[in-house]
Amino acid sequence: MCDTSNQERENKSNKNKEKIDEYIVGNYKNENLSISLIADHFDMHPCYISRVYKVQAGESILDFIKVGDFPFEMSLKL
Repeated sequence: MCDTSNQERENKSNKNKEKIDEYIVGNYKNENLSISLIADHFDMHPCYISRVYKVQAGESILDFIKVGDFPFEMSLKL
């Protein structure tokens, strides 16, 4: 029972990361793109969304959208 609950929680976190990635891809040219903007879009607290993303991706959201690296890195990750 605990295994199922943990797996469901992990699947939900993975889906959240994928949705965040999709949002970033669609909005990376927005010069106002920030953790707060992303968190607002998903109705989450910025600290929470940062923590969830880092656990799933192994890197911070800011590292993911870092200016200069993002467009090339994103094409490799998707």
